[in-house]
Amino acid sequence: MNRVQDIAISDASLKAEFITRFFNGEYSSAFNIISSNPQLDSKAFLANVMNEIANILSLLQNNFQNEV
Repeated sequence: MNRVQDIAISDASLKAEFITRFFNGEYSSAFNIISSNPQLDSKAFLANVMNEIANILSLLQNNFQNEV
């Protein structure tokens, strides 16, 4: 199993671009960022994005249940 590293400061702009494209539904161009930058192979890009999606879905679910 490969070890996963936190994002380095030098990779912060790539992470921001990845997240922007991912949330805009530009999945192929988002994943192209990872494939075009080999230093990102062991970074925690996907885990961070999936955690953010889970948080948003949980918020929407709770809002729907409490506000409807």
